[in-house]
Amino acid sequence: MSNEEKRKYKRVTASFPVAYVIDQFLSKELKLNERVDAVAIDLSQGGMAILTTRYIPAGSVVEMKFVMPQGSYDEEARMTKPIKIIGEVVYSFLLEKKGYRLGIRFLGLKPEEESLIVSFVKANSSDIRKLEDRFRKRQE
Repeated sequence: MSNEEKRKYKRVTASFPVAYVIDQFLSKELKLNERVDAVAIDLSQGGMAILTTRYIPAGSVVEMKFVMPQGSYDEEARMTKPIKIIGEVVYSFLLEKKGYRLGIRFLGLKPEEESLIVSFVKANSSDIRKLEDRFRKRQE
């Protein structure tokens, strides 16, 4: 079974800034409540993947803040109001010394936040299908 088949929610490619803080002591390098900047690389109703310069172990709880585009990337960029979400790191791995990829599961989304994320995913799902179709054609 592929990862796509295992996923509970539809996931789409994303690209917007994310800031997060850790409210627990993890290491000497990361201070409590220190803001760390990252970039979202995919998003679903259940969570997101981000690229960051800091290693955060699985099981850590983070508070994320971000503003994401409304609708499709093809449309004129309108941004949502700032969103603040608590999440749990489910995986963290090094990307060839260029930083870390973190997989984060959302904990307790508010209905308004969930609605904005679902709208973003629906608006951008066709973009993923176009990329998948191009890839398949290249393979033929």
